[in-house]
Amino acid sequence: AGRTKSTTGIAEQVKKGLKADFKGITIRNDSDIGEMAAILRNPLTENLGVFFFKGQEVVGHMVYTSGLPGAVGVSEVMLKDIEAEIVKLGADGVAYAHNHPSGNPRASTEDRNITEKLSKFHGKKFRGHAITDDKQFNFLTTGMSHQVDSNYHDFAVPLEKFAQRGKGSPIDTPD
Repeated sequence: AGRTKSTTGIAEQVKKGLKADFKGITIRNDSDIGEMAAILRNPLTENLGVFFFKGQEVVGHMVYTSGLPGAVGVSEVMLKDIEAEIVKLGADGVAYAHNHPSGNPRASTEDRNITEKLSKFHGKKFRGHAITDDKQFNFLTTGMSHQVDSNYHDFAVPLEKFAQRGKGSPIDTPD
């Protein structure tokens, strides 16, 4: 597992519009997914973002939160809702992301177990699971065996400026 620097410009695109609507954005690599996740990051509560794709294009996204600094669980009801959204959007891929309010994007045992569960549930549609803070993210992927691999990335431009906008979500999410 190595560390790479993200060179995407998604944060700058969103900053200009002051609205986090990623629909229509082309995803080139896991750094793009990590940057979208960091934009939705709330420094006070743990949020779980779900991104839906057709090919490399984002066709939808949603955010779950417990409203607490602790973990956002992935329940069977949530997975059924996400699968229904995949069908509704005609998506052929899905990626997950969540933040650690502690600021440490290191994957816990629970994060690895959830990534494995999501990989098994979605099969070939599963694109990965990003864990973010404002300077870097950890991207978890799985292969055919569903064994979790972890790769750290530094953002080209630290995203802390988004997290400093106030107590709520750093950017308004679409309705």
